[in-house]
Amino acid sequence: MTTAISDHISRTLLRKDYAGLDSAEQDLIDRIIELAPQPPPEPDQLSWLDDLADRIAFGIRSWWFVAGIVLAMASWFLLNSPLMARAGLAFDPYPYTFLKLVLSVFAVIQGPIILISQHHTDASRRAAKSYDSAVAMHAKLEILRLHERFDRFEAALSDQRPSDAESSTNPSASFH
Repeated sequence: MTTAISDHISRTLLRKDYAGLDSAEQDLIDRIIELAPQPPPEPDQLSWLDDLADRIAFGIRSWWFVAGIVLAMASWFLLNSPLMARAGLAFDPYPYTFLKLVLSVFAVIQGPIILISQHHTDASRRAAKSYDSAVAMHAKLEILRLHERFDRFEAALSDQRPSDAESSTNPSASFH
């Protein structure tokens, strides 16, 4: 099926109309059109919640986040130590019930945020893979063109070679 896009691509890559291509070349052009990468979403097309999820997931993946959690946990344990509990200054004594609640809520919120951010990453990887596939198809078309040129060059050389009968009668012809 000839479309304006397939005609344009075939003229650009192979310098022929789509209708003039053989079936292998038409299949490659069709595959390039099928695998044409979709443009990635513009940053302003993402909602502010998606942007927030990406920023939070980026922060969670850092060593600073791990260090901050370790520091917060150590501070919590020191502020709620048995010495502070005896003095009546501990707000969450030893079984640390409130700490368990805070960490559980944090884990419940953190999971979906990471999944949302991974969805954006997966979409960009799919787009890159699609682009790589289109580039590979373009390379295959270039190889087909080079094969055609080589075949024409080889045919032109065989037309210029002296026949076997001439080369056997003229010994100097074989040394040129």
